[in-house]
Amino acid sequence: MSYPRVLHTGFEPIGTPTNSGLTLQSMFADWPEDRLLQVCLRADSSGISHPRNLIVAPPSIAPLDGFARWLLRSKVPSGAVDGMNNSVERDGSLTPRQQLRVFATAVNDLGPVHLPRDLVDKARDFAPQVIHSLLGGVRAMKIASEMAERLDLPVVPHFMDDWVENLFNQGQLGGYARRTVEREFERVLSHSPILLTIGDRMRAEFEDRLHRPAVVVGNSVDFSEFDRVRRESGHRGTTPRTLRYVGGLHLGRDQVVRSLARRLVEINAGENWMVELNVPPADAALAESLSSENVNVHYGGSLRPDEVQHALASADALLFIESTAPGVARFTRLSVSTKVPQYLGAARPVLVLGPADQSSVQVLVGAGLGYHVESPEGKELPRAITALGAATQAEDLPAGARSDSVISTFGLASTRERLREALATAAETRRLV
Repeated sequence: MSYPRVLHTGFEPIGTPTNSGLTLQSMFADWPEDRLLQVCLRADSSGISHPRNLIVAPPSIAPLDGFARWLLRSKVPSGAVDGMNNSVERDGSLTPRQQLRVFATAVNDLGPVHLPRDLVDKARDFAPQVIHSLLGGVRAMKIASEMAERLDLPVVPHFMDDWVENLFNQGQLGGYARRTVEREFERVLSHSPILLTIGDRMRAEFEDRLHRPAVVVGNSVDFSEFDRVRRESGHRGTTPRTLRYVGGLHLGRDQVVRSLARRLVEINAGENWMVELNVPPADAALAESLSSENVNVHYGGSLRPDEVQHALASADALLFIESTAPGVARFTRLSVSTKVPQYLGAARPVLVLGPADQSSVQVLVGAGLGYHVESPEGKELPRAITALGAATQAEDLPAGARSDSVISTFGLASTRERLREALATAAETRRLV
């Protein structure tokens, strides 16, 4: 089988300017449009040209959604509240308004799902052979399972974070929420002959935990194109040096940036380095706040996907951050961030802040680009900043930055081929019972 006919179910369309949307776009960019049908819950992102192969589900698919919207008197968030989500343990410092939002998103996710007949008929007319979904929540699991059972199709779950162990794991709704997660996840697994994971550590752990074969399919880049841009861009090499961060500020990352900026001043490196933030529009207010609070932080606006290569390649050094807060770290431990392949492609030295056992941290350090400090408060930061400064002058790339392993794991062609092969294998496998 060349390209199986794939029914993708999700919250927003492939290509939406979020980490998940852009990662999916890199995977499915060369998938024949007539062999891919998307069924999504919303498609309201500004600036996105939605493809013909997209069906936006009607509001009636989630009857309790209207109640949650009434409760909040506003748009119901997708799960992100105070920069966290329902897979992250909070510290109990939420305001009453935030507590209401957390409750509403839980109710909204756990509510019943009703697939309209015309939506199922449109999916059936497409004649799909396999369902692909990032899942990530109860409603998403119910939709994937309902589609699988109505159309008698296998489901390929695609894991990007360890929400499986962490979703509603703090006793929400008296434990009912977690029991629902476990029940619906078992239902999905009954249709799943194969899994996709964002990284190799997740692959190994999920194969052992879930007793299914797994294939690594994450974000990917064209390394040859990155090398061309890197040669043409060069880095500025002026004072202050640029320490650029490209990505979101959710999951406590804004706190890490704030702590780093203050520590750079304390160790007298504040005038030598300028932290430049390029974040998505949703995090613009956070970035502007960090910029106004710290003289060594500058918000450089949001980047279009075609601007990312030059921005990364022209920086003196790059910044990677993951929170060490226990609740966040449990969720992100096995994740390989969307930005990791981009940072590898840019091949600039990287100041890596985050838990030593976090998968993105291990990839960057293992490739020889990362100068790791667990937290900005750590005693190792001055040494790392000194080493980072020296590395900005190096002419040669570390061997690991273009190793066969890195190119195989994060290269565009090899990643897309693994996706094609995995979905083709699943399409040829009937439902597991």
